[in-house]
Amino acid sequence: MKVIVDFRKYKIENERKELEVKFNTNGIYQDNVLKFVDENKAINLININLFEIIVKRKSDILTYMKFRNKQKTKFKMSASFGNLELDIYTSELIIKKDSVYILYNVLEDINNYETYELYIEYRPLK
Repeated sequence: MKVIVDFRKYKIENERKELEVKFNTNGIYQDNVLKFVDENKAINLININLFEIIVKRKSDILTYMKFRNKQKTKFKMSASFGNLELDIYTSELIIKKDSVYILYNVLEDINNYETYELYIEYRPLK
């Protein structure tokens, strides 16, 4: 099914929420996978399952993120200049029939982390 995708990513710091990325685009939702091209011409594949979300982004840099509610998972990045792997912790994961909400921390080390909020809404293209 062809859909309109409303994508927003916020960085949360000291209880301040700052919009980092926002765009609307057309995409396809089929077999629990939301596929769209973002404003940087990267291909995004978001696999939406009952208990987890897997986000793959393909451009010059390949990224892979897995989200499971109240669990630590991995963020992986691969580029021509090298690879990076970090732990992520999903504080909140809400999956609805037409949207995904994820509140997560990227753990740089035991004492340092950055908090993000990701909201993706998709609805049929009219």
